[in-house]
Amino acid sequence: MYSQHSTFYPMLGKERDLLAHLEQWAKELQAQGIVISILHQLFNPAGPSFVSVIHYQDLGEFESRRRQWQADPRFQAQLATAVALSRTAPTTQLFEVPVPFPG
Repeated sequence: MYSQHSTFYPMLGKERDLLAHLEQWAKELQAQGIVISILHQLFNPAGPSFVSVIHYQDLGEFESRRRQWQADPRFQAQLATAVALSRTAPTTQLFEVPVPFPG
């Protein structure tokens, strides 16, 4: 299993707007069967941030979804809105999860 963490850093005064946008976006993706959650990092050294966490069964699923989203204008518009509410570009990390959570 793999876990993609994308961290968004809200502009000053835009924390609620960014969180509301990310929550709505996550709900839309969940409705499509995508396993996603949003985390709020309260004590990040870089300041408050929100992390979207998406889980993939394998690298093939990750690559397939990445290509799909790169070509999807709606996904790109959602991303552009999140970036517009951020003080800097989001950062993304991909982790291998050797022992997944039960469930």
